[in-house]
Amino acid sequence: MKPGTLKTIALTLVAVVGVATLVGIVVVKTGAYNVAATKPHQAMTESVLSTMMENSVRHHASDIELSPAFNDPDLGEGFEHYQMMCVACHGAPGMEKSEIGEGLNPPPPDLAASVSDLSPQEIFWILKYGIKMTGMPAFGPTHDDEKLWDLTAFVKRLPTMTPDQYRAMAEDAEENEPGHNH
Repeated sequence: MKPGTLKTIALTLVAVVGVATLVGIVVVKTGAYNVAATKPHQAMTESVLSTMMENSVRHHASDIELSPAFNDPDLGEGFEHYQMMCVACHGAPGMEKSEIGEGLNPPPPDLAASVSDLSPQEIFWILKYGIKMTGMPAFGPTHDDEKLWDLTAFVKRLPTMTPDQYRAMAEDAEENEPGHNH
């Protein structure tokens, strides 16, 4: 390698990083990047963000031990929490997402179709800590672990649940609601 070649490469690299930083600052300061929820991410951005989220959840959930509450859950409690906290964005067997769920970007996944790829520990971690900039809140600050494991167990059952089974659980919950006239 010629004596000046290494110096030229280093100066070129510094110049490229400097220009990229300057462009980034201009985009951030001018508001040129469209953050509207109606504008989908570019394919590369979507790929990077979803890969980062999947790897982060897998990494952070890897130390979580499966709770006995997952193997002996209160599915009625899990269903009630799902109805209150999840169905609007994710839908349910036989139920579409609400207008809120339809307006989120990235769109919330259909859990009945997507949770098969997730371990119970990963679902629990997502429920407890949420996912930044997706609309997925952290329920850990407002719910104890046992309730989150009940919800995790319920969510894990969604892929095999029929619309009729889900509807029956909703009817049972309504009948058992305090103040409901039988």
